[in-house]
Parts: sequence; structure tokens; C-alpha cells
Amino acid sequence: MALREIERRAAALLEQHRHYKPPIDVQLLCQQLGIELVLEELDDEISGVLVTKRQPVIAVNRQHGRARQRFTIAHEIGHFILHKTRKDAVFVDRAAIHFRNQVSSAGIDPAEVAANNFAAALLMPQNMLVEDLKSIDEGIADVQVIRLARKYGVSEQAMNIRLARLDFVSYI
Repeated sequence: MALREIERRAAALLEQHRHYKPPIDVQLLCQQLGIELVLEELDDEISGVLVTKRQPVIAVNRQHGRARQRFTIAHEIGHFILHKTRKDAVFVDRAAIHFRNQVSSAGIDPAEVAANNFAAALLMPQNMLVEDLKSIDEGIADVQVIRLARKYGVSEQAMNIRLARLDFVSYI
């Protein structure tokens, strides 16, 4: 699925459920979508799981940090929205790259790439970032990335990647 379509679908979801400012309340969004959300003791390498059989359920690793949990929830919502045609599906999101198969670790599994892009667009909507960046005159410094990451409830790495993907900064 094209990135532009993923961005459009994430923005439409936020608009439909009236999420207009960061940080996006992913727990409320799960409720609005009819997804049960549970914190579980999962193996350390597993961030989260989406099960779509009957009542959709997202299980998130309670041992992971808050920013990671939020991204995982958004990632699993991405699977729920983007991959609805997969009935009775189970999606397992692994935290550490060395536990993934070769396709996943290379970043070429289309479903995982799409879910990651959806999560970024959902948690760090382009229109909201544009508004926040209007007040910055001379490029984005590390301190601004840290502030934005805190405001949006994401990791600094996730914010850097999102800003680079939107061509607001170059990411090394």
C-alpha cells in the first residue's frame, strides 16, 4: 500500500474519532474501534499481538516503556485498519530485530512496513507536526526533537524518523 494512502487513512481515522491534538489517545481509539486492549506479561522480545478472531484484542507487553507501548498499540491498530481482509488473523510484533525472520529484519515485509508507517502517521500526524514546526525558524535541533517526542508521546528515534520521512530533517 502506498505511503500516501496510509497517511490518508490514518488522518481520516483521527478525524472520524475526533482526535485533534497530541498525544493521540490510543487507548480511547481502541475503545472507539471496538478493540479490547490488555497489558500482558509477554516474552521480552514480543511488543504486542493483535488477534482479530471474534472480538479483536490487542495485547501489549506491560514490561516495555510507555512510548514503545503506544507505538505498538498504534502499529496493531494499523494492522486492524489496513489488513481487515485477513479474517481470524494473528499479528505478532517483535521488539528486537534479531528475533525477526529475514524478510521482517530487512524491513521489506509489506504488512509490517505498512503497519509501522500507519503507526507513525497516527501518533505523529503530519498536519499537527506542521503546526508545531511553524514556530521554529532555524532548523530543528535535538532539543526540539526531544520536546516534540515528549509532546507526542513517542521515542526520540521515532520522532527523528518521522521528521525525516516528512522531509523536515535529514536523519543519519
